[in-house]
Amino acid sequence: MDCKIKIIYSLRKSAVRRKVLKYLATIYPQGSYLAEIARATKENKA
Repeated sequence: MDCKIKIIYSLRKSAVRRKVLKYLATIYPQGSYLAEIARATKENKA
């Protein structure tokens, strides 16, 4: 399997992965700590 196909397939399977990827794309080229990523991509749980 091509690497790009694997990435697309894994992103389709997980909404959380998509959120993390979108967040990292918005802050690029800066880095981020895991806690900051978790806060930024946290789902509303009520």
